[in-house]
Amino acid sequence: MTLVLAEETPDGTPAWRVADASEIAPEDGVRLLAVYTTATRARQSLHAIAMRYRLCPKLLGLERTNRACFQSQLGKCDGACEGAEPPARYNERFAAAFERQRVEVWPYAGPVLIREQAPGQSGSCGFVVDNWCLVTRLVEHDDGAVVEAKTEAQRFDMDRYKIIKRFLENPRNRRSVSPLSPAQARELVSLHSF
Repeated sequence: MTLVLAEETPDGTPAWRVADASEIAPEDGVRLLAVYTTATRARQSLHAIAMRYRLCPKLLGLERTNRACFQSQLGKCDGACEGAEPPARYNERFAAAFERQRVEVWPYAGPVLIREQAPGQSGSCGFVVDNWCLVTRLVEHDDGAVVEAKTEAQRFDMDRYKIIKRFLENPRNRRSVSPLSPAQARELVSLHSF
């Protein structure tokens, strides 16, 4: 899975960086612009977005040059790379370009424990989730004994993102979500207990 992260040039112009999902830390979720199945698909889509929104290929890192980008010379870029377009206007177009694809910002200050009834069991199961990433799965019997605990490689997964987002959007599910401090999350992961 390939992710596109928001970056910023030294002069404050928005840009992006393409990275493999395994390279991204959970805290990078706030900068996530889009998710693609492959790096090739990401670059194709980014080129199309740049053309559709008249974004500067030079400022986006799609073109390397010491002068104005080639699209500006063709009249297909509004000239942000040569100062012909105000940065504020360019930044608005950049934000609009990713509005539909953008991954939502994690709605909690840190990790959460999501509890639900374990299917076919009398106990419960829990999921420690942080920045849309599944950290740990826990299954507990009624007597409090943990029968299964599995720590996950903490990486962004689009399918899990959609499932977790849909779950959190349902007001009935909010009572099964408990915010955790980072220390509590580490304890759950290391002790495998609720």
